[in-house]
Amino acid sequence: MEEIPLTAMNKDLYPKRVNDVSFNLPLNLRESGIWVWQHGMTVFLSTTFGLEVIYDLDLQVIVKISSSFYGQVCGLCGNYNGDNADDYSHIGGNFNVDKATFGAAKKNRILEMTCEIHCPSYACPKCEERLLYEGKDFCGLLLSEKGMFSACHDHVDPTEYFDKCVLDLCREDGDSRVLCNSMKSYVAMCQQVGITQIKWRSENFCRLDCPDHSHYVICSDPCETTCNVIDVPAAACSGTCSEGCRCDAGYYRDINKCVPLDQCGCHVEGKYYTINENFLEDNCLQICTCQVGGAVTCKVHKCPEGSSCKRILDRTFICVK
Repeated sequence: MEEIPLTAMNKDLYPKRVNDVSFNLPLNLRESGIWVWQHGMTVFLSTTFGLEVIYDLDLQVIVKISSSFYGQVCGLCGNYNGDNADDYSHIGGNFNVDKATFGAAKKNRILEMTCEIHCPSYACPKCEERLLYEGKDFCGLLLSEKGMFSACHDHVDPTEYFDKCVLDLCREDGDSRVLCNSMKSYVAMCQQVGITQIKWRSENFCRLDCPDHSHYVICSDPCETTCNVIDVPAAACSGTCSEGCRCDAGYYRDINKCVPLDQCGCHVEGKYYTINENFLEDNCLQICTCQVGGAVTCKVHKCPEGSSCKRILDRTFICVK
């Protein structure tokens, strides 16, 4: 199986990189059997070999794999063998490591980003405001039996999310963004199990600002009309929804903004290019530009001296030294 690194460059995932080359979403890598698309505030990766990754564009990643991988995987998500006791096995077969040691062993440097451990000896400072953060105005909102999240309690246990919410607020000195992220993570999991209409944001609590010509919705249509509609798996237009920003009537989503139809870009070989975006074709012998109206114009191109053309990922070409 081919290894294909996929990197989110920032919180908004615009652009993202595959094999260190930037692409817009959605992306259809037909030869590799990989599709990546977004609806609402969530990015989905689906494959023909039974892997699905769901990323909330911030802190939460959900990984789903086919039962055919039972007992054949390892890493941060465990080994999928039905025994929780050995999920924290360390490299070398040591089963006696704790979560922190196990996580530290999986650190990996990607581009300019590095996962760091901020608590010396894995012992975080005592939280003086713990009782406040556990209260009804903070993380306690998740546990309220008559609160805005109660409809989901029977489907997703809020206890783990509550504990992590308190821990994160303690570490970040009560940063309201951390509180909102904790609530968002719980709502995202609730939506995964079909509890979609949790109205928890307001003008005064975790307000979500949307780009021009769009508005916030708690349950964004997975088949929302976008400029870059290309072949994606049926799952892209089925299943649960996700909260996010929906384009106003008469506008279409173009990567991270909403534009009139005549300002949409171009579709070429399963990839989407915005207006005036350049890309290489024909073994780097042509450089093409996306024009208004979906037209593509090309002209003769030659890689710079000292470099050569390289084909990557389903007819994508780059010049490399």
